[in-house]
Amino acid sequence: MNLPEPKRIKVSDISLNVYDAGNGPAVVLCHGFPDLARSWHHQFNALVAAGYRVIAPDQRGYGGSDAPKEIESYDLTALTGDLVGLLDALEIERAVFVGHDWGAFVVWAMPVLHPSRCSGIV
Repeated sequence: MNLPEPKRIKVSDISLNVYDAGNGPAVVLCHGFPDLARSWHHQFNALVAAGYRVIAPDQRGYGGSDAPKEIESYDLTALTGDLVGLLDALEIERAVFVGHDWGAFVVWAMPVLHPSRCSGIV
């Protein structure tokens, strides 16, 4: 199975390039450096087949997502805010967040800054 066509989803002050497929509990996959959301293609398809709704954004500054110029636009408040904004745009209350490499730092900050939006962290 190939990844679905990405969507542009407006979150806070930017738009993210997002792959979204499946039904069931939400799982958000956050890539590392210098990867893109497509790096999750094996896990993405396996999770969809297992009955999850899988969401993989190109994080702020990567791939097809917007890349603000200001350094301050990349702090953990902004990066986790993008994930909360993504859940809001997709009308999802809570998700399991999975992070790799640099994306793990963003994921680890989610239960600290937004505990009510996290079902779990990997």
